[in-house]
Amino acid sequence: MRAYVFEGGREVEAGPRPAGTPSRRPRLSCLMITRDRPEQARLALWGFAAQTYPNREIVIVDDGRETDFSAVLQSVGLPSEQVRYVKAPAGLSLGELRNLSVAEATGEYVCTWDDDDLHDPLRLALQYGVLQQSGARASFLYRVMIWWPQQGWLGASKRFMWDNTMMCERAVLPSYPPLSRGEDTPVTRALIQQHRVATFDEPRLYCYVGHRTNASGAAHFAANWAAATIRFSGEDYESTLVDLGARLPISAYRELLEDMAIRPLKVFEVKAPGS
Repeated sequence: MRAYVFEGGREVEAGPRPAGTPSRRPRLSCLMITRDRPEQARLALWGFAAQTYPNREIVIVDDGRETDFSAVLQSVGLPSEQVRYVKAPAGLSLGELRNLSVAEATGEYVCTWDDDDLHDPLRLALQYGVLQQSGARASFLYRVMIWWPQQGWLGASKRFMWDNTMMCERAVLPSYPPLSRGEDTPVTRALIQQHRVATFDEPRLYCYVGHRTNASGAAHFAANWAAATIRFSGEDYESTLVDLGARLPISAYRELLEDMAIRPLKVFEVKAPGS
């Protein structure tokens, strides 16, 4: 697995692990912001529960007003020492909610854990391994799987440092701006410009799921679909979902979206790059 390493925004040789880098496994704090979508959050929490990296916690900042989140936690059955739950005060922007989650974290490292996406059991172990081996202070996935069940879209994304896959030393993480959308982009840019950052290309570690309540909006997801490096259709679509389903709760997510009985979605006309 090749790591791409950047300093000051420029790619550099990854090289061997720097001398003196500890081989211990520090605590990783996964940061989840959630608001009244308990079934999706439950699947994201199952992904956390299945992680092979042992020394971890999930920090849940609950901005909802209609959900009894205790029932969600009880259904997943996480050990109490792995869970930090915070009920957010009303009126905070998404950026402020993210800052609250960072403040509540006890780990040396923090990792974004969006409540509506799916995470492979090896995500934390492999991503931390890249950090340790490269001597980087933050890491991102270079590609992710993008999937919108109701549109029939499945593929591997463009190559990009995906904000929603960030893992970072908590000590160097900048504050999020008080924005309700796009709050993570300035943070990613600052990390890339100011610190050694690593990325690696294992898209199946993360499944970015499209639906009508995505924070970035349907048009944003459609633009990512247009830029995808690989798209699956027909039999390849179904067989790839079966492969992903061996490690991710794909079937449960499909059933969930069907049961939600959401009004029909606009089907976006998307042209392939260069067409």
